[in-house]
Amino acid sequence: MNSYFQANDIATWLDSYEIDYGDNIYLKVNEGIENSDVGLFVLTDNFFDSESGWPLSEFSTFFMEMMKSNKKVLMINAGVSPDKMHAMMKSYKYLTWNNSSALPEIANAVKRVLSA
Repeated sequence: MNSYFQANDIATWLDSYEIDYGDNIYLKVNEGIENSDVGLFVLTDNFFDSESGWPLSEFSTFFMEMMKSNKKVLMINAGVSPDKMHAMMKSYKYLTWNNSSALPEIANAVKRVLSA
């Protein structure tokens, strides 16, 4: 998805590219959230896995930032049961991940949100 977005002139922030060895992960993620206009969350079973905790922490941090700025959020359901989603996630219309065939629709949604 990241490569597709960059090829379609959508700037991205992806932890595996932005966080280097020795960097403070928490600070780098928060910096990425602060500098973003749109949060794109891909909801997978791993997203809700309590072993890591990172995705839900990033989601919560992003929502806190949304409350004090014009940030927008887009969510993509990649096969997660609505029962797993938190109440605030359910209040947003989300896109559905259908393998890579959903990429053009997702990219268009990001561009629309950015231009609004």
